[in-house]
Amino acid sequence: MDLRHLEHVLLLADELNFSRAAERAHLTQSAFSRSIQTAEALAGVPFFDRTRRSVQPTAVGLRIIERGRRILAEASDLDREIRFLETGVGGEVRVGAGLTQAASILPDVAQAFHRQYPQVKLTFQVGHWSSLVDDLLHERIDFLISDVSELDAQPGLEITRLLPREGSLFCRAGHPLLQGPVSRERLAAFEFAGPPLPTRIAPQMASLIDPVRQRENLLAIECNSMGMLRRLTLESDLILINLVIAVAREVEQGLLVDLKPLLPAELADSLAILSQWGLARPAGRTQSPAAVRFMALLEAACQLA
Repeated sequence: MDLRHLEHVLLLADELNFSRAAERAHLTQSAFSRSIQTAEALAGVPFFDRTRRSVQPTAVGLRIIERGRRILAEASDLDREIRFLETGVGGEVRVGAGLTQAASILPDVAQAFHRQYPQVKLTFQVGHWSSLVDDLLHERIDFLISDVSELDAQPGLEITRLLPREGSLFCRAGHPLLQGPVSRERLAAFEFAGPPLPTRIAPQMASLIDPVRQRENLLAIECNSMGMLRRLTLESDLILINLVIAVAREVEQGLLVDLKPLLPAELADSLAILSQWGLARPAGRTQSPAAVRFMALLEAACQLA
């Protein structure tokens, strides 16, 4: 069984569906099915039990899948090392990024890196950290920059903490809230929007902002798109909960107002550290020279921003 067959077995193990796995392999379903059958025939045992409704690994299949992941990772490392020895810094850097990081420091870092290393391909996957951890653990991305406050307990990762990030509440210029003192009672009369809040922060924020109603979900609108959150805040009376760095340009332009200087002290203090940024990578794995250089640029940018 060659690496191509093994890769197809792992794709089927990930998807447990021939159609989706074939699509990821860029094959027709019949060609992909033949590849799996060939791998099983070469091994002399079935790797999957199939019914009309499901595909499940056999006991032998589970062992093949476990070892196969290690074999493909090692083969990928070998191929990468050969290319680096031949050409120096080359290949591809695959970056996972949280929503705020992608909307703030990442574009500038990507431009600076591309100017220095135009031969290196950059690919980005952007989303909430919880949707990117599996890609990181299976080495579909090289590293992840995001909030890492809930990643410390995740096995198999090496975390480098960066500077924590300050949060605040924001509203559009001309918002009704700005027509008087920003008391907790007046603030609680409005609805809130923002990206998914860290688990440790969400209940604390809800109790501080609206202790009377004790909202189970503080965010009336929770959204993974920074562009959509900006537009919603600029075009409505929603109050945005976000990091200062995420909307610094809009505040500088006078489009949004940072409410922190106007907030009651206890509430303002609770926003002092809204997000613990960091870099996460697979533990015990050697990063490519290009990835190391990209991470160094990220760390430097975080120190300056």
